[in-house]
Amino acid sequence: RALQRSDLDSVTVSAEGEEQGGFEAALFSTLALAMLLYMSVIINGQGMAMAIVEEKSSRLIEVILGAVTATEFMTGKILGVLGSGLTQLAVWVGGALVGLIFILPTLSLGAELGGIDIASILSIELLFYFSIFFTLGYFLYSMLFATIAATCTSTEELGQAMFAAVLPMVVALMSTFYVIFNPSTLTSRVLSLLPPFTPLVMLARVNVLRPPLWEVWLGIVLLVLGI
Repeated sequence: RALQRSDLDSVTVSAEGEEQGGFEAALFSTLALAMLLYMSVIINGQGMAMAIVEEKSSRLIEVILGAVTATEFMTGKILGVLGSGLTQLAVWVGGALVGLIFILPTLSLGAELGGIDIASILSIELLFYFSIFFTLGYFLYSMLFATIAATCTSTEELGQAMFAAVLPMVVALMSTFYVIFNPSTLTSRVLSLLPPFTPLVMLARVNVLRPPLWEVWLGIVLLVLGI
């Protein structure tokens, strides 16, 4: 009867013998952070794309390009969207932290009773890598939205072409489910090194079963080169 307990905890041990966080905590935190990046890009990327098309259709862009180059114009647009997204994220995270300050004792008690380790969900290492992949991924996906918008001349045409901008993020988001359950397979390792998938897939690998450090930074370097 002692061996047939139903409340056994599942842990993952890395090649170095280090115990990784519980699977449920890794699943929750990975999906939450992935959705945060996904929703931020979708909301702000579509707004930027719509602004570009409206400026083209109203010929306002012709006046703007009389003062700056096309590269400077698009760079300013992307950096503006990036700054707006980071500010929005800072407000969300700040509000969440303020809430945690007031309810942390209750959360700690509930987590202790439920067998959940809060430190495994909100680890410093995870937040560090998330900040890197969020910034680079946000910049990469915003460039894709801007590129698609630059080829459109009307909002109707943009609506039809928007699928091409959203598709890489959707595929990357769906791939995270496979990576969470299979973090050390060859497919997961290859996907995590492809720039369109790196922000979400590598984050999932880092959180579920930390890969070798050289793979993580190789993914970051390839992502920078892809941008």
